[in-house]
Amino acid sequence: MSDASGSATRGNPGTEQQASGLIDLLSKVPGTGGICQEARTLQRDSQAQAISNDQRDMSRAGFGIGSNPSGAQNIDPQAIYAKIYPIMVFRDNVMRTISSIVSHIPGLESLIDKVRVVRVLLKP
Repeated sequence: MSDASGSATRGNPGTEQQASGLIDLLSKVPGTGGICQEARTLQRDSQAQAISNDQRDMSRAGFGIGSNPSGAQNIDPQAIYAKIYPIMVFRDNVMRTISSIVSHIPGLESLIDKVRVVRVLLKP
């Protein structure tokens, strides 16, 4: 199983670091403890799914099961929706929380708007 775990993280090595970076940043902002915990849970779920996918792919490759190695014929749209929806909810929660925090800091919303305008003007 350690081999499957290793291959799951080797598949996209930057993903785990990016998630950890997001969690580190959010943990520095007061009032985001719940979001950090939710991010850790989503990261754990994602790693478990990657391991499961790798194990399934290895078993199919080893035994030549099925003519479609991607398993596209076995895709359940409801199962995919059930896995993606919590990520979308998490993203919305992060955006709402950050917007709420920014709105409580005088002048910050105005500064962000000015930076956006400058960014648009500087785009090639």
